[in-house]
Amino acid sequence: MKKLLFVLCTLMPAIALADSDVSAEKASQNTPEGWTAVELPSIPAITDANTYNITAYGASTSAEDNASAIQAAINAVPSTGGMVVIPAGTWMCGPITVKSKLVLHLAAGATLKLLPYGTYPSDNEYQDYRGSYKNKNFISNGSNTINDIIIEGEGESSVIDGQGAPWWKEIDDGNKFDRPSLIRLTKGSRHLFRNFKLLNSPGTNLTLGQSGNASHFTVHNVTIKAPKSGTGGSHNTDGIPIWGPYANIYDCYIDTGDDNVVCDSNSRYIHAWDITCGAGHGMSIGSYTEKTHHIIYEGIDFQGTETGFRIKTSNDRSGNDYEGTSDNGSVHDLIFRNSKMDGVLSPIVLTCLYDSDPANPADQPSSDITVKTPEFKNFLFQNITSVNTPAYAHFKNGNPIYIYGRPESYIHDITFDNVQIEAQKGMWLAYCKDINFINGCDILNLAGSGDFSKLYEATYTGKYKTTETVTLNVNSTSTTKGADSPWTFDGGYVISNEGGKTYDPSASAPYVKFSAGVQYTISLPKGVYVKAVTFDGFNNRKDTDPAVDAYMKEVNGTEYAATDYVFPGDKSTVSHKIDFATTVADKLTFTPAVKQLCLSITLYTTDTPTGIEAVQSTESKAQNFDTKKVILGGKLTILKNNKKFNIAGQEQQ
Repeated sequence: MKKLLFVLCTLMPAIALADSDVSAEKASQNTPEGWTAVELPSIPAITDANTYNITAYGASTSAEDNASAIQAAINAVPSTGGMVVIPAGTWMCGPITVKSKLVLHLAAGATLKLLPYGTYPSDNEYQDYRGSYKNKNFISNGSNTINDIIIEGEGESSVIDGQGAPWWKEIDDGNKFDRPSLIRLTKGSRHLFRNFKLLNSPGTNLTLGQSGNASHFTVHNVTIKAPKSGTGGSHNTDGIPIWGPYANIYDCYIDTGDDNVVCDSNSRYIHAWDITCGAGHGMSIGSYTEKTHHIIYEGIDFQGTETGFRIKTSNDRSGNDYEGTSDNGSVHDLIFRNSKMDGVLSPIVLTCLYDSDPANPADQPSSDITVKTPEFKNFLFQNITSVNTPAYAHFKNGNPIYIYGRPESYIHDITFDNVQIEAQKGMWLAYCKDINFINGCDILNLAGSGDFSKLYEATYTGKYKTTETVTLNVNSTSTTKGADSPWTFDGGYVISNEGGKTYDPSASAPYVKFSAGVQYTISLPKGVYVKAVTFDGFNNRKDTDPAVDAYMKEVNGTEYAATDYVFPGDKSTVSHKIDFATTVADKLTFTPAVKQLCLSITLYTTDTPTGIEAVQSTESKAQNFDTKKVILGGKLTILKNNKKFNIAGQEQQ
């Protein structure tokens, strides 16, 4: 046994201990100011005497079901604590129940694989939050209250595989039933999950708590993967749903078929940071939001996720602070900051009409306020960038910011601080008030059809757009074909060249021809600063020429390679955006190479020479994030120059 422990410990990275040590987690807690630190498990040191290998209890990689052997090893752990080791290999298994003072350790190369659909046992012992019975969760606490648990692996090769595809197909075929979570501990405290991978869960992946009966969770270095939702994909495979207070979640990768992380009822003092989201429905809150407040999501990298930050509820699932209502309370004091999004369909969504939003807000009737009427207030969105939001026809998707309150309960006191989002639509604001835009927000509708898709019973303050887009093409010039340089465009913009090239529109509107090898200069009006430029167009090679790619050789004095900003030889239209580290004033140069380009040029301009502050780096879980926005006395507070301000920017004593 000593030899086994030595091998385990020498193979694992420093953060993946086959032990009860939680010193790394304690050093990484990153507890926000004014919060209580998340409690960590307390388990005695692991020795030969309290370590149990499942093979000693009859487990075998050739067995059809190792649940009884693994359960026997768990049961053998004394009440004082110990560790169960699942060694390398693939172990078929039905549901198992863990207990207090336990380390469940998956060695490198170990895969726990759920019994296939059809052979996985159903169980009427576990009742879900809707009162219906479901298949028993794979790793659970049964009906027991358990404290001081560590479930851990040695990295990506320590796997729990739910074999979920047949379960998802049943949903595709219209057969509705509840499916097991891979891990769910519903009662107890001090639960730690670290350094393993969850694959293809039939239902939710790692569910923390139930009905507020469990608390103090830590999750880090966990990878979760399942195909994105939709026919042939996974269904309701939420990555990390939370149903209890006090949690730290960090350094995780989640790519799944529903919410990547979601805080539901009884989620309070939840801190999630340095998380990468692939497919999924975003970093969410709700739809069950009773007693849900003090949540911070920061350092999140969204890569093609369906939604970024999403807070959702309905009229029977929440609470408020209105006089005469229950103690559920409002959904309040939420912070979302220091994050970036690329290709996210709906970057920021707040709705109190979850799954029932009418296309016309006037069609939403007002209801009496009850104990479960939702109230959203005191949210902060800070230092967030989002680019490449795809166009989408339905009114609920594709908006850079979507806020939909209720006629009887407006969403209120929401602050956007240095939020920069580019979309193909404008914002949707309905039934909301005191929406505050501060510190250089840029909410851009690149399609140019207005700043709002809907502005109905909504009030806002501040400047939500500091960047204006200026397009230089045939539609914005009065210069006639064949005119010598310089060429004039609307707004006082001028394009000139020293090559003697005349103004010549392309045969394909609205593009202008620019010759290869010639440097062009865009003269900017006084007081205008350019943050970025987009070259949209095509390579105008002659049909008799070979299909040679063109490219943008130089922009603003920076030389680029032939592979950087390419315009294909097949004459297909492409778009290249170039962001500048510092804003450009007075003039901007560019030089096409290889072939003539037909271009429409878009300038992203601002009236400030400093432009907009870049989103903060999230390189390390140990990073100290900007603490200018903190929670003091239960309220969001801005600290600047030793003075205190509320989230609307008003100085406080």
